[in-house]
Amino acid sequence: MVPKVHDLIERRLKHLTVDALQLIQVAAVAGQDFSVALAMQVMQRSALDLAPAWRELESAHCLRGESFTHDLVQETTLGTLPLPLARELHRDVADFLTAHQGEPARLAQHWREAQCWQEAGRCYLQASTHARHASQRALEATLAAQAAECFDHTNDQPSAFLARQQQCEAAFYVEPF
Repeated sequence: MVPKVHDLIERRLKHLTVDALQLIQVAAVAGQDFSVALAMQVMQRSALDLAPAWRELESAHCLRGESFTHDLVQETTLGTLPLPLARELHRDVADFLTAHQGEPARLAQHWREAQCWQEAGRCYLQASTHARHASQRALEATLAAQAAECFDHTNDQPSAFLARQQQCEAAFYVEPF
């Protein structure tokens, strides 16, 4: 990233109110899964309570609706969060997405960032199965490998074995032996 742009964005973030900074930090962690409903649940506030902070972020050209105005704004905002807090926010986002049938691969990424390895592995396997049904065998293999890595973190060898088996079966269709 260009240091001058990064510095400019950091200065912009430093001028935000606490509520606006917290809202944009939730948005940065949630990424493409960010929504009003997610912000309401994670921040435990009503939509009306979030309105002033949301307007402030739009006026500061940080957010446009439920999206960042630029990827660099999201990237810089993520840098403002200490890792332990980011992990907890990823867990909150994953909890929300689980309750709202979030897309398995993105849900797995949030669980992984939260270091909830068993949940991440389970979601990666589910995403791998979805990829198989969509005839995306290379993606299936990649997701199954990620599931196995997550299961390795919890020493769940039977689940890791099944994930690697699924990875091999998918790879058989993609890569010549």
